[in-house]
Amino acid sequence: MVCPLKHVLSLDLKVKEQLMVESATTTTAPLPKKVSGKPNPVDIHVGSRVRLRRTLLGMSQGRLGDAVGLTFQQIQKYERGANRIGSSRLYQFAQLLDVPVSFFFDGMSLEATNGSVPGGDTDIEPFEQDQFTNPGEDFTPEP
Repeated sequence: MVCPLKHVLSLDLKVKEQLMVESATTTTAPLPKKVSGKPNPVDIHVGSRVRLRRTLLGMSQGRLGDAVGLTFQQIQKYERGANRIGSSRLYQFAQLLDVPVSFFFDGMSLEATNGSVPGGDTDIEPFEQDQFTNPGEDFTPEP
């Protein structure tokens, strides 16, 4: 009788070997490097809004960090904009600081971002409402 686990292990080794061969023959483009050491203006704005709300509540960086499982140094980096705040972390901050997530973006203008959105496409047409975004209109499919 053949041991099923031994069969699975041998298949696993064959898959690993195949992946190693494929990765050795496949070339990928290197990740783009950060052009300057300056923080992104959006990250600076969001971080400053975290700092504003935290200080309005009389909360220390250490206390906010403890609440989300971070050190006060990490909170400092977020507040300076040196590190980008991910969406789930931003949601945690919004809950702890008792504000909507949009609070962190209030007051931010396109001028603050030099007229562009980081990672955004500049050739995208402005949003236009259609039958799917305008619930008051009936949608009649074309034949």
